[in-house]
Amino acid sequence: MKIEIPEFDGKSHPDDFIDWLSTVERIFDLKDIPDPLKVKLVAIKLRKSASLWWEHEKKRRQQAQKSKVEMWAKFKKLLQGKFLPVNYSQEAFMEYHTFS
Repeated sequence: MKIEIPEFDGKSHPDDFIDWLSTVERIFDLKDIPDPLKVKLVAIKLRKSASLWWEHEKKRRQQAQKSKVEMWAKFKKLLQGKFLPVNYSQEAFMEYHTFS
């Protein structure tokens, strides 16, 4: 059974982003992916503005002498901070994950 992580271009509606993220996490659970590998697997699936954002974020962190993002929870938090609008309700995000 071959299941691939879908690409993400950063131009999606917030609900589409949440759906993408949920799909990624289900794939990780199914394949029992170790945490540091999760970041690398998702990073190679970022396209267009999402890829540009990630390259900029890595350089910004390096210039600020911050550690590399190696843990999935941190990477996911950065993705959510970038691709979920400030006014997007955290409650809606949690509700979505409760029912998915």
